[in-house]
Formats: sequence, C-alpha cells, structure tokens
Amino acid sequence: MRTIEVRPYCGGWKVFETPSVEPFYVGPNAKEHATSYATEGLKFSGGEVRILNIAGAVEGVIN
Repeated sequence: MRTIEVRPYCGGWKVFETPSVEPFYVGPNAKEHATSYATEGLKFSGGEVRILNIAGAVEGVIN
C-alpha cells in the first residue's frame, strides 16, 4: 500500500511522496493545497494520505 505524508515544514506544508518528489506549499491555504496534491496522487493507485502535526503525530488519514 502506498502512503503519502503531509507535514508542516519551515512555515509551510510539505508532501512526502517519494525521496525526490517533495512539493512544498506556503500561504494561507498551504495545508489544503498539499492535501489536495497528495489525494490526487493516490486517485488511481490507491493507498492513504497521512496528515501529521508539528510533533509528527498523525492528525488525520484519508483513504
């Protein structure tokens, strides 16, 4: 199963998809943009998106 993580990072939100694919979003809607990018990435392949908080704990999961 494929897992993509969305985490706060340096004043924005970063999507950890694969080691070389880590888009970074800043601004008032950065978390929503990062989450949207991550869910689109799983649309055809399946898996889950884990949204983490600043401490690294899972805040939410999208299947």
